[in-house]
Amino acid sequence: SGLKIQVAEENPIRYQVFPNPFVDQLTIKFSEPSTSPTFVAMYSITGQLVWESTYLANISEVKLLDFKQVKTGKYILHVLQKGKPFVTAIVKE
Repeated sequence: SGLKIQVAEENPIRYQVFPNPFVDQLTIKFSEPSTSPTFVAMYSITGQLVWESTYLANISEVKLLDFKQVKTGKYILHVLQKGKPFVTAIVKE
């Protein structure tokens, strides 16, 4: 029929985000060290970019520090590694 079905490749790396809810610090732990740069961003629930950073390869966790200025509420955390996204909801107390 000429129809091509593209199967989404699952991200082989698993992530732990803690503590959640958080007060002013958040840790993202990878199940294995990254082999490429890692992009991390936090968005408000309305989609507005709150914070972003890119980290070099060969890391197994990212510590996000000093989020005292971020308002209390629900946010979306987006991690992008090797073109494969990980998205989760986080809560700032």
